Amino acid sequence: MTTMMERATPTSGENPKVGIIRHLNVFTAFALGAFTAIVVWRLGLSFLPADSESAPLFTREDKITLLSMIGWFVGFMTGIGALVAPFRWVMGKDLSHDENMYLAGKDMGVKRYFRYTTDHKVVGIQYLIITMVIFGIGGILAMLIRANLGTPEGGWIHPQAYNSIVGTHGIVMIVGTIIMVTGPFGNYIMPIMIGARDMAFPRLNALSFWLIVAAAVPLIWGQFLGGISTGWTAYNPLAGQSPLGMNGYIMFICIFAISTMVAGANITTTVVRMRAKGMTWNRTPIFIYGVVASVALALPAFPVFFLSQVMSAMDRALGTSFYNSANGGSGWLYENLFWLMGHPEVYVILIPAVAALMEIAPVFTRRPLFSFNLAVMGIAGISGLSVLVWAHHMYISGWAPLLNAPFMLTTELISIPTGLLFLVLIGTLWRGRLWVTMPLMSIFALLWNFMIGGITGIYLSDVPADAFLHGSMYVTAHFHYTLMGAGLTGALAALVYWFPKMTGRMFDERIGKIGFWTAFLAFQVTFLSMFVAGLQGMPRRVLQFD
Repeated sequence: MTTMMERATPTSGENPKVGIIRHLNVFTAFALGAFTAIVVWRLGLSFLPADSESAPLFTREDKITLLSMIGWFVGFMTGIGALVAPFRWVMGKDLSHDENMYLAGKDMGVKRYFRYTTDHKVVGIQYLIITMVIFGIGGILAMLIRANLGTPEGGWIHPQAYNSIVGTHGIVMIVGTIIMVTGPFGNYIMPIMIGARDMAFPRLNALSFWLIVAAAVPLIWGQFLGGISTGWTAYNPLAGQSPLGMNGYIMFICIFAISTMVAGANITTTVVRMRAKGMTWNRTPIFIYGVVASVALALPAFPVFFLSQVMSAMDRALGTSFYNSANGGSGWLYENLFWLMGHPEVYVILIPAVAALMEIAPVFTRRPLFSFNLAVMGIAGISGLSVLVWAHHMYISGWAPLLNAPFMLTTELISIPTGLLFLVLIGTLWRGRLWVTMPLMSIFALLWNFMIGGITGIYLSDVPADAFLHGSMYVTAHFHYTLMGAGLTGALAALVYWFPKMTGRMFDERIGKIGFWTAFLAFQVTFLSMFVAGLQGMPRRVLQFD
């Protein structure tokens, strides 16, 4: 009888009640995305008229490339199963209970990590894996850059390829640092921490992850079409004159911005509406404040970046002149739109990493967090001021020189709430009974790295000093000490701290300490030397130098 019942019960992944969903996974997504892109490309070649002699360069090719990448995006999201529920909703139906359980990965084992899965724990692990992949790619590109700069006359990489490597490294690492804390731990740990059963919108949670996977292909695709020759900022009008590979950058940013907006809305709703009964804001863990502040900054910032790239695509493919000054546009428009995202984005990266360390500190010092209210005030102060400092990136551009002094003031003021977070961590360490593990060592590393990054940032916030240092390797060293030295340090500590919760296994302490000291010491050697090179006048993003 048992054998007959087992035969009558569908095995995992074969439940006939879940319809087409059981056939969709990452492999069908890549296959359908590639097929759709090829079809759109062939149709574009057949039906789009050739450019006239007066048309801007690359216009027809840009149209075909962008349409093909949009075709890839739609095909991929269809193939992964992201459009099943919206289609059912349009038809006036909803997913059945069995289909929802299937989407949650019930009884599917490892297969659920390769599907459009709504379980917040699965999504957290997926984010963790893709973050590691992103950092692996970005790190390899960084080593190529440093190896090529080993001699003053440049190395073996072609100048065009070198420029593309620099730009790709920059944008890949920025994306990796944006998701490195809020992605894995904001999805896996945060709902558990506030007593929620899952995220507020589980399907949007899965969507935010798979949008990142879908965004990666256009960026890789663009490397075979000339790459990113403008640096990771992709300033216009230079970007409008760049090879077809710039379209890959445009699509990558647009899709990633959608992912960020979706994730931000989901996390905010979850924290505001789904905290356990009795968990008032005064009882909410400090890590939750860091995650919410991060997405609160991202929600208004990334739509601006998204729109800047939409206008860039229109300039390239439709012949508009948003950024072309010859026809009434302005390059300063792009700079403002970019940095309206670009500086809040620094704190989108930094705040959740520091908040994770403040969550960790009481455990390894054996005493409560020093002044919870001061920590909240620091996070709130940074969030408020960070949207008022973007133009310090444009001191030397010539845009609105009368505003240099106000932006210098707001930039220097942001060191005050940042100092509050320093005081909270130092106060927690003071007279604590320290348990010297890798997470505790990371707190000391953050204080050291962020002190260097913060103090050098004060020099760059000063207009006369910035006139000398702008565009040099000094700037590169400064923001690496801030984003990587502080942000990535916090993310690695969070990984070791929450590793048992996420995997059911303890992280090997010896491996953790070896990894910590290797990363910490190598980081100092790499980027302290860049301060020296920058003070001696070495510019950024150059293949050759005197």
